[in-house]
Amino acid sequence: MAEPVVKASAFELVDDAGRVRARLAPGEEGAVALDLAGTDGTIRLTVGLGPDGSAIVGLRDGDGTVRALLTAPPKASGSPSLDLIDREGRQRVSVLEGEGLPTGLAIWDDSGRHRAVLAHGPAPDRDASAEFWDTEGHYRVGLGTWPDGSTGVELLDDRGNVRGRLGERPDRTICIEEWDAAGQLRARFGDRPDGSFTVDFWDRDGTYRHGIGSLPTRE
Repeated sequence: MAEPVVKASAFELVDDAGRVRARLAPGEEGAVALDLAGTDGTIRLTVGLGPDGSAIVGLRDGDGTVRALLTAPPKASGSPSLDLIDREGRQRVSVLEGEGLPTGLAIWDDSGRHRAVLAHGPAPDRDASAEFWDTEGHYRVGLGTWPDGSTGVELLDDRGNVRGRLGERPDRTICIEEWDAAGQLRARFGDRPDGSFTVDFWDRDGTYRHGIGSLPTRE
């Protein structure tokens, strides 16, 4: 004997007081969602599928504002994400992963400006890095490792000009560089694979002016 089939355009679950606590209904362009509400009727959780087939989970606060949003793409090659949102509806934190994208954490301030990233990749061009922007949205500091095994720190001014660098290369040498506001390398201090140390200086036109150094390490 066939089981009875119930069909409807929407389903609602109510409590003993007649309050709607859950609702399952289709949306526009093929979307569908299940909303779960608290005892006061405020929706606190939404689970659904978007028009493009993306799976979505939204967590809401006591006012019904979405505060955390988890999405999974309709295709395996897409990028899932987890976003944290403040009570004003502004994105503040995002966890990202996807083909051709860095895997990591991005942070925005309460003005909507991108302020920090902690990420790995995308391979093979990049390794692990931490990057920071100032209150005006200018990229100011980056530090990380590179696929070739080197590490470094880079400082920039508010016009995007590199002003200082500290790096360690795969051959285990270390170099410190200072650049002027016009983007010209002015000084470099570092060691060499043979164990010698050098200090070099350039003028504002980029002409090499002076260098001093130590002798190589004796065997």
